[in-house]
Amino acid sequence: MVMARLSSFADGEKAVPCYYIFGDSLADSGNNNMLQTVAKVDYSPYGVDFPRGPTGRFTNGRNIVDFFGPSFPHT
Repeated sequence: MVMARLSSFADGEKAVPCYYIFGDSLADSGNNNMLQTVAKVDYSPYGVDFPRGPTGRFTNGRNIVDFFGPSFPHT
């Protein structure tokens, strides 16, 4: 991610409209609310460390994408 960020500055590329993040152990994308399953994570204690509460993620709060995402240019 860091190398991609540095190369975008060097090439003068424009911002992209969005980033697609595929969930793994470091990037829980939070799409559990959209699934028809009994394994929901949209209630407490999930999301207790996240500003807006439970988000459908199996993580408690922000993940690596949430920390690095704002530093990448996007529209």
